[in-house]
Amino acid sequence: PFEARDLEELSILLFRRNFLIGDVTSLEGLLRLTSLRVLDVGENRLDGDLPVVWPYEDTRVTDIRGSIPTLIRLMSNLTRLSVSSNYLSGSIPSEIGLLANLTFLSMSWNGFSGIIPSEVGLLTKLTDLELSWNSLSGRIPSSVGLLTEVSSIGLGWNTLSGHIPSSVGLLTKLITLSLYFNRLSGSIPSEMGLLTDLTVLSLRTNQFTGSIPSIVGLLTKLKELDVASNLLSDNIPSEMGLLTDLTVLNLDRNKFTGSIPSNVGLLTKLNELDMSWNLFSGSIPSQMRLLTKLEYLDLEINSLSGSIPSYVGLLTELTSLYLSSNALTGSIPSQLGLLSNLRTLGVDDTLVTGSIPQSLCSDGLSARVDCDRVECTCCSCTV
Repeated sequence: PFEARDLEELSILLFRRNFLIGDVTSLEGLLRLTSLRVLDVGENRLDGDLPVVWPYEDTRVTDIRGSIPTLIRLMSNLTRLSVSSNYLSGSIPSEIGLLANLTFLSMSWNGFSGIIPSEVGLLTKLTDLELSWNSLSGRIPSSVGLLTEVSSIGLGWNTLSGHIPSSVGLLTKLITLSLYFNRLSGSIPSEMGLLTDLTVLSLRTNQFTGSIPSIVGLLTKLKELDVASNLLSDNIPSEMGLLTDLTVLNLDRNKFTGSIPSNVGLLTKLNELDMSWNLFSGSIPSQMRLLTKLEYLDLEINSLSGSIPSYVGLLTELTSLYLSSNALTGSIPSQLGLLSNLRTLGVDDTLVTGSIPQSLCSDGLSARVDCDRVECTCCSCTV
């Protein structure tokens, strides 16, 4: 035990990863430490509601329950607030907009419900906004466009609906935008082409319609683009070939049509390419031979025709190759045997014939084939 008067100059107090138990309100005694600005009691066993007056610049607590009190407005010194991975519920109070000094706000992995208050737009010093993995609903407020210092926004795994507000185009310092697993709809706004510092864009599992806007070609710093599991359609814009820093491109489970654009071969840094479950037609373009860093390639469940190209043997980093459920013909190229890292292969539900190189089976391959047309000693048969 210690007396607060003995620690008048204490500014940082860290109790992280201990075995503290009891009600978090027992920490109210620390309010007498008037010089304290950083308190970390995360990864303990505290529960209960946050004290209504909590003046520290940096607060991280875990295992707490209850709701965020409206008197949070009194926490005017806060610069960082993290209450992620708790059991908090209720709505996010509009009073949070009065925490004008906040630069970091993380409330993910809780049970918050209701709307994102428009007052969040008053937090003009924010660089990080993380509200993912809750039960938030309603629209993304257009006031987010006021967060001109923000570099990361995470709103995934909620039940947000409506359109992406065009004001998002004002967030020119944004690096990461994660909106996955919501109920967002409408088209991808062309204003997103103004986010030229963006490196990660995840719109997976929503209800977006229309085409990918050609202005996506301006996002030349993108490393990960994930629009899987939406209702997107039309051809892939040729401007996609300008995204030469991409390492992950997921277009699967949409309604894209036309051929696979040849300039996909310009994306030479790709490790993962998923174009499955679409309506792509035509042959697999020869330019894909340039994607020598690919580890995962999924083109299954489309309407692709022609043969499996022999250049597949150049893609020596491949661990997974899925070509099933297409109109592919011809023989399995012997060059497939050069893929010593290949662990999963799908060529079933096609018209392909021939045999799977025995060397792949010796390396532990798991494969699906039509056994009446393809010989294989390590494959599962599709009837």
